[in-house]
Amino acid sequence: MRQQGLGYVRFALSQPGRFHLMFRKDLLASDHPGLQAAGERALGHLEGTIRALQGLQDGRPLNAAARIELLAAWSTVHGFAHLALDGKLSYLHEGATPAQLLSDVLPRLLQRQWPDPPVPAAAIARAELAGKTGRRRAA
Repeated sequence: MRQQGLGYVRFALSQPGRFHLMFRKDLLASDHPGLQAAGERALGHLEGTIRALQGLQDGRPLNAAARIELLAAWSTVHGFAHLALDGKLSYLHEGATPAQLLSDVLPRLLQRQWPDPPVPAAAIARAELAGKTGRRRAA
């Protein structure tokens, strides 16, 4: 999920014209089948990740929690991208370049939003035991 978010913002910062074009109100996707299909594919990738993280089957409607997660994910990276492109983050991170926002700030934000899953206690015990006995786990 975090990698998708970084990719989204990386695209926006590297292709600002295209990014803004994708969300122009005067270009209705219903009038442009290619735009509509591209938007559906993009949202489908995010939805697929949420389904995988929550163990939801394909082809069934998202439940309320998954829909909220989708909205949170898209809103976070979309808002960050627009704020960065519009120079609105400078008062929080004065002098930060778009590259620094992408490499330093956004990953910390996404880590807070989607932290690493907890490591099961059994895995920790195995790792500790392997360390004490000098065994190395296979990668």
